[in-house]
Amino acid sequence: MGKKHNRRGLPPSNKPDVGADSSATTPGETQRGWRGFVLGNLFGAAAGFVVRPIAAIILGFASVFLALAWQVGPQPSIDAAHYSAFTAHADARIVASWVAIEFDPATMG
Repeated sequence: MGKKHNRRGLPPSNKPDVGADSSATTPGETQRGWRGFVLGNLFGAAAGFVVRPIAAIILGFASVFLALAWQVGPQPSIDAAHYSAFTAHADARIVASWVAIEFDPATMG
């Protein structure tokens, strides 16, 4: 009918299960693992000198862009909603107006 598959639907592999038995790894496999780890760290350190400045420039432009987008986009709307009680417009008319001033120059001293 077809090839046999394991529980995950994958074809069976020749490698032993990692969690099944810790003694299943041979010394050669451990050495290759350490060699890959060390070479990966060396390559990462060497490539970091090139990648870090590029990433810093990209992140700098992204932060400036996000700050400008915030100030142009939602910040004015939030400020307007926050200060709407202080800047509301009320329509009114003066029905009667008068001014009374009581001025006594003797109390001025």
